[in-house]
Amino acid sequence: MQAVSDASTLIRTRSRLACWLCGSDGELRFSDLHDYLFGAPGKWSLRQCRNAACRMVWLDPIPIEEDIDKAYRTYYTHTIGIVPSGLTGRIREAVRSGYLQGKLGYSTGTGATWYRYLRFLAYLYPTGPGNIESDTMFLPAPSFPARLLDVGCGNGDLLVRMRSLGWDVEAVDLDPAAVQTARARGLEVHQGDLRSQKYPSNCFDAVTMAHLIEHVYDPPRLLREAHRILKPGGTLVLLTPNSESLGTHLYGRDWRGWEPPRHLHVFNVDNMRTTLEQSGLQQVEVRAIARGARYILSLSEALRRKRMSSADTVADDIYQKTLKSMTLQFVERLLTAVNARAGEEVLAVAHKSA
Repeated sequence: MQAVSDASTLIRTRSRLACWLCGSDGELRFSDLHDYLFGAPGKWSLRQCRNAACRMVWLDPIPIEEDIDKAYRTYYTHTIGIVPSGLTGRIREAVRSGYLQGKLGYSTGTGATWYRYLRFLAYLYPTGPGNIESDTMFLPAPSFPARLLDVGCGNGDLLVRMRSLGWDVEAVDLDPAAVQTARARGLEVHQGDLRSQKYPSNCFDAVTMAHLIEHVYDPPRLLREAHRILKPGGTLVLLTPNSESLGTHLYGRDWRGWEPPRHLHVFNVDNMRTTLEQSGLQQVEVRAIARGARYILSLSEALRRKRMSSADTVADDIYQKTLKSMTLQFVERLLTAVNARAGEEVLAVAHKSA
């Protein structure tokens, strides 16, 4: 065991030379990485699996579990986003509601029925309709009263939206500040990891995980637990950064999705599919999407600039709608139409056998 420290904190670590998914050795991909986003101390390295069928990327050395909370002391999971207002905001909300009605079958909480005629305007967004579909974690409207569990809910934005659309919602999160924020919004949120909740088997119609699995020490164990608590025919949806995206090729070590030391491993389309199938899930659909490209690529640009400067961190809210990032997002959206591995995020949808 070794230690990574600065003058005020200490994160103990352990070596992780082999791929946890397939057992193959890893080769060094990047070294001397810094946390310019939230200021966790130390220098970090990433390895990539040598197995051509796997190609998992992971942190080595990895923080020990007792110290990982020190990497989250200034993290952002408990802040609440700003809702667009004014005429532009109202138009966007009408288009969003129309898309949810016409494409995903929602009627509760989506406003006037004529909004469905506006749904085609969603394709004019730089992301296409991806951002709207992600508002429901790509889940269509259920045909019956349905329970949804969000694992790693953060501030509870997804739960608020899904509740307004008619779902019976509940959540779990490790971060006490995030739990407090979500509970203040009238949400049922439990603090801790998924296994500690001891849910009965076959009790949820859907389980969602948005940008969670890359933070988890044992992804297969988490997914097996999600499989257990899903009802037969239930759906698991997750989003996670894509280690083979356009952004990884453009920005290399400065890509936003690496986020050491909080992202313990970064998936691609292939190894995500393998992980889900080995966890007992079926009808697995995995692809890369460009939904978050503008955010991820603009922050990657900021991280590159910050690495060249003398400042310690770059605030996560430095994200700006620059012409460059918007252009790259549009390019990536077109690219994902012909290359299912190019998007900045991996989207996975899997089911429990009926």
